[in-house]
Amino acid sequence: MSQLAGVISTHAGFAGGTLPYPTYQQVCTKTTGHAEVVRVVYDRRVLDLQQLLQFFFQLHDPGRDRRDRGGQYRSAIFFPPNSLNTRDERMAKAMIAHLADQIGLVSTEVKSEVIFYPADGRHQQYCDVRSITPRPPTGLSNSYWKGFKAANH
Repeated sequence: MSQLAGVISTHAGFAGGTLPYPTYQQVCTKTTGHAEVVRVVYDRRVLDLQQLLQFFFQLHDPGRDRRDRGGQYRSAIFFPPNSLNTRDERMAKAMIAHLADQIGLVSTEVKSEVIFYPADGRHQQYCDVRSITPRPPTGLSNSYWKGFKAANH
C-alpha cells in the first residue's frame, strides 16, 4: 500500500483480539483472536477512503473465507479508538454490501474502537527489506465499483 499516492506510512501489526501487546508467536497460536493487519496512515487530501478500500479489495479476495487458515488471516477493516470514524465505518460497510450484491458472500469484518499493536521490527516493511516482490493482486478489479455511489454513505 505504501506505493499509493497519499499513503504516508504503513506498519505491520495485530488487531481485533483480546490479548494486549501480543507477539507474532502468540497470534500464531490462534488463541488471541488477533488478525495480522497493516495500519495505514494517509493524507485524505490526496487519497480518500473509498480509493484506499478499493485498493484493499484488489489485494485479496474478500469473498474467500480465510478463517480455516487461522483467524489471524481473516479479512478485516478496523478503525482505531477515539476517532471520528462513524462515516468511515458506514462507507466500508456500504462498499462490502455493494460487493456482496455482486459476488455473494463477503467475509470482511468491519469494527471500530479496535486497538492496534505493532509487530516487532522484523515484520516491518517485510518485502522491501528482503527484496521480495509481492504477489500480484488476487482480488477484485475496479469494474466491481461501477454504480457504487460514495456520496450516499
